[in-house]
Amino acid sequence: MTKNIIEINDEENFKQEVLLSKNKLILVDFYADWCGPCRQLSPILVEISEELSDKIKIVKINIEKNVQVATDFKIQSIPTLILFSNGDAVSREVGGKSKQDIIDWISNYVTPYK
Repeated sequence: MTKNIIEINDEENFKQEVLLSKNKLILVDFYADWCGPCRQLSPILVEISEELSDKIKIVKINIEKNVQVATDFKIQSIPTLILFSNGDAVSREVGGKSKQDIIDWISNYVTPYK
């Protein structure tokens, strides 16, 4: 994990890092270690976290270690990416995505993007 990506360990950590965070847009990556598309997405998220660190915070949450959080957000397929703004889920994408697809998606919620 890079310094720009936070690994969520429990419900309280999720609440502090995501639900109570008010400063930046937060991208939450719901994943599992055994998930091939999740593993492919991981280095893309690292690149995005480094390039957009002033605009977005990225957190990862393993659905097998955090079943309640995954249930609360109705995660049925992985990878699932959810954007949060001021503690509210504002958008969701499911499945593997290209770096450009993710950046384009994020740009709809970050103003100004560039």
